[in-house]
Amino acid sequence: MKLTEGNLEDSFQQASLYHRRIKVYYYYPLKMAAENEPLNNTGNNESHNNWSIALYYCYIEIEEVDKHVDFHRSLCDELSLLGRIRVSQEGINGVLSGRVKACQSYEEKVNEELLRLVPDKMTWELDLKYCLLRADLPANAQLFHSLVCKAANSVVSLFDPNMSNYNNNKNASYCSRHRRRQQQRREQKLLLDQANDIPNFQEIERVLGSFPGGRHLSPQEWNEKLCSASDAVLLDCRNVYECNIGHFVSPDPQKAPTILTNTRKYSDLPKVLALTKDQWVHKKQIFMYCTGGVRCEQASKFVQALVAKEKVEHHQEDDVQVYQLHGGIQRYLEQFHNAPRCTIQEGERLENHDDPESGEQANVTGKTNTANVGSCLYRGLNFVFDPRRTDPMVHCDSTATSCVGKCCLCRAPHDDYDDGHSPVENQEARCWKCRILLLVCHSCRQKVQCWGEDHKDGLPKLFCGIDTCSDYQATGHNPATIVSAPLPD
Repeated sequence: MKLTEGNLEDSFQQASLYHRRIKVYYYYPLKMAAENEPLNNTGNNESHNNWSIALYYCYIEIEEVDKHVDFHRSLCDELSLLGRIRVSQEGINGVLSGRVKACQSYEEKVNEELLRLVPDKMTWELDLKYCLLRADLPANAQLFHSLVCKAANSVVSLFDPNMSNYNNNKNASYCSRHRRRQQQRREQKLLLDQANDIPNFQEIERVLGSFPGGRHLSPQEWNEKLCSASDAVLLDCRNVYECNIGHFVSPDPQKAPTILTNTRKYSDLPKVLALTKDQWVHKKQIFMYCTGGVRCEQASKFVQALVAKEKVEHHQEDDVQVYQLHGGIQRYLEQFHNAPRCTIQEGERLENHDDPESGEQANVTGKTNTANVGSCLYRGLNFVFDPRRTDPMVHCDSTATSCVGKCCLCRAPHDDYDDGHSPVENQEARCWKCRILLLVCHSCRQKVQCWGEDHKDGLPKLFCGIDTCSDYQATGHNPATIVSAPLPD
């Protein structure tokens, strides 16, 4: 809903209802970035360079969460910044859009506030990254048009409440209860069949804070460690639709393969890691990465917990080094997008370790290639959770032949979820039932009906391919399969 004088009062009434029902402390409705500075729709480089996406997180103890939420809301209002912010007792996590100078002022004032809360800056770091706008889209189509600043239980939610039974709020709405029951039914059979393989997540969550987390590696250190790695593994902590269009490949995948966990949401990661632990838990070095680094903070602790549990059960004494990419893919590409590309010498290996009940597939991708510490080891696009969909910072020689993604129907190279449209136009391809993003090329798009395309009534509906989403015989349509595409030759 767009904000006008006529519906201003209704907007704030809806915001108040939103506050009462789901405990969002502040909801700030749609607002232009600056009243006297309308967004420029010309698409020239000068106008795009005036704007930025600020991606950040910080683990720091916050006692008065409500007041800190109010601080961020007031500051964003003052600087005309819009986006999403989560504030919890363990820290903050946010993504905002606005003028570059406004984002810089925001970083400066947030640092001052955090320094007031915790004077010892050695114990925390505000990891803020400035992201560019895409040149192929108008500026106003890539900026947030609302501000949601809310209190949360955690910076990121690693564990699904349905898996650990700690969400027993009897006053929750019927819709929330209904969604939880559906999720529990979908996972019930999996939990029964895999009871011996899935650890007690409640028990692990209680002790998670005792683990230090992965050692932070700068992009340069990341390359240096990977180039000399032996008996190692890379763990992609992102979702399937993210790694489908881009991921890391080590210089020697025989010694350090990349495991694409292919989760559908972040809280699925513990389950997938537990079910596929035989592929990584005995490695000497574990390299973990995500978009900006925040997901690896908790995921690396979970990996360390599983490694410790495995060592106790099997009486192992070998030390396992767990690393995480500091600043994530975003900061890595800022440094290495102009670096020489890793050259592929021979062969290709793709092994699927599918979990047919849950629909997740943990894929191990590998190629034999050569590289040095100055090479760019990331291939493809970087998926982001803001109106841009993908970050424009890609490797300098990225072309159609270096496309990582593939159409899920015809397998042709394709990495555009929006089929040439701007993401704000909502023309992306999604599963007809669960609405997960799917890669469908322009040619195949004319032959199927995606979610939301009611005007294509009569065409076969597009489903993601897992058992809970489709009846293939009813559609007469070969289902799309959510797997990570192998890297191009």
